This record gives sequence, C-alpha cells and structure tokens, in this order.
Amino acid sequence: MPQKGLVSSEFSQLQERAKGINSKILSVRLKELQRASILKKSVVSVEPVRIEYTLTEKGKQLMPILAAAMRFSMANLAESVFTDGKPRAFDASSGQFTKRD
Repeated sequence: MPQKGLVSSEFSQLQERAKGINSKILSVRLKELQRASILKKSVVSVEPVRIEYTLTEKGKQLMPILAAAMRFSMANLAESVFTDGKPRAFDASSGQFTKRD
C-alpha cells in the first residue's frame, strides 16, 4: 500500500515534490490524469481554498508499474535522470532516494 502522501496530496505538495516543473505544466498534467481517471480532484476547504488530488482505484493499480519503471530508470539510466548521473535506490517507506556507488 502506498504511503498517504503518494495517494493524496495538495497542489503545493505535488509541486514541491516535482522539482523543476512549473505550476502551469503541473496543472495541465493533473488535468490529463483526471481525464484518464487516474486522479480525483476534491475541494477540501473553501476558505482558504484547499484542493486535494487523490489516486483513484485505477491510479492505485498503476502504482506498482510506475514504481518498477522508476526503480529501473534510477538504477540503469541515472545519467539521464539525475544531474550528477549517479544511480539511486528509492525507499518507499521513507520516501527517500539513496545514492548507490
């Protein structure tokens, strides 16, 4: 089961995690994921406005596939994925990347 932060997040949290993506592009991608029924957008509070994005069942089913692709690219395509080109592993329980030598 993915951690809560991977299942449900606010826009600002998603933007913080997706370093290097501007807010307009992130917004477009989130809308595409909503149309594909991978994410659900919910208004959590009106004042201040808080919007939360939650994985749908379809989105949760996609997580193991994305995790496998992420592990593969971090280990085998590090020069394309990371600025320092060093392979990494991902610890899902902590949400941390660790460099591998």
